[in-house]
Amino acid sequence: MHFFIRLSLTIFTVVGIAACAPKVPSALAQKVEVNILDLSGKTRPFEDYLGSPTLLILWASWCQECLAEFNTLNTASRLLGAHGIRLVAVAIQDDLENVKSLPQTSRAIYPILLDVKGDFLERYPTEGLPTAYLIDRTGKPIPLIDPEDGQASISIVGLRSWQSAAGQRAVIDSWSRVNK
Repeated sequence: MHFFIRLSLTIFTVVGIAACAPKVPSALAQKVEVNILDLSGKTRPFEDYLGSPTLLILWASWCQECLAEFNTLNTASRLLGAHGIRLVAVAIQDDLENVKSLPQTSRAIYPILLDVKGDFLERYPTEGLPTAYLIDRTGKPIPLIDPEDGQASISIVGLRSWQSAAGQRAVIDSWSRVNK
């Protein structure tokens, strides 16, 4: 009798955990086919930047929170890179000259790209900036743990300290969960 109760509780727990996991909306699960500008003004497919797990930061030159976060991204990029995770920042509906004129962009050690028209938002929607996604090698978003509250979601909106120990742990643990 106790065996069946334990078995039932185990099945209930496993099913419950799976049901609570963040779901990837179907539009996000599709292959990314968006052209994007690099800082030299060359148009390239975003697919050229895939192949590694990536912390994708959506931002804009006019966004003060984005600029505050930008000041920490070199450190985050270096620390995440040691774990095989790259960082890419995409300016959304922004102007190339505005982005290039920022001191933060000239010091960046990670790719800074531009989505001038906003096409990128069809694949990676946002409710505000900055927004972070953790994407796999193919560009598919995977649940990202928020370093502030420990909850996983497909995207995280708002300023976060990705260079902090909690930020690093959140990204690395998120990737480890799906890459076992």
